[in-house]
Amino acid sequence: MCLAELVEAQFGKDKWQQIMTAAGLQPTRKFLLIETTSDKDFTNLLAATSQVLKLSQEQTAQAFGEHWCTIFAPRIYDPYFKRAANAREFLLQMESVHVRANKNMPMASPPHFQYEEEGPGKLVMQYSSERNLEELWIGLIKGVGKAFHERLEINRLDKNRVEVVFCGPA
Repeated sequence: MCLAELVEAQFGKDKWQQIMTAAGLQPTRKFLLIETTSDKDFTNLLAATSQVLKLSQEQTAQAFGEHWCTIFAPRIYDPYFKRAANAREFLLQMESVHVRANKNMPMASPPHFQYEEEGPGKLVMQYSSERNLEELWIGLIKGVGKAFHERLEINRLDKNRVEVVFCGPA
């Protein structure tokens, strides 16, 4: 739903239908907010988006993350955004948010996070998921920075660990 909204807004409905076809899905299929999209369909959609729009996976993930965090998610999950005063607080609540989401949507398989506080300006996050959507996770972290109007520097420590440096207002 979020990816469709992003593509249609920035590239047009025809491009979204091309992406759906390239992903092996019916171009007229609609995704529901309460629906859990299969990992296969989601990863196919991300790959098809990169292919059709001629973007790298990183560019696609970053665009999705920015749209999710600045436009799509605040409309649906506004209380979570309001609970956090800044990007750091928001990122630190993600594990508990995903635990609650999993209770409401038992078929969902959200990632899990572990945190290491590295002082007031740094946070190390570890991503744990069978879904292997690390690029998307990094795009979402960047989107959190944009949502809170903060500059974030993200240093990849390994495949599923990043250091987030909070650099102040954007």
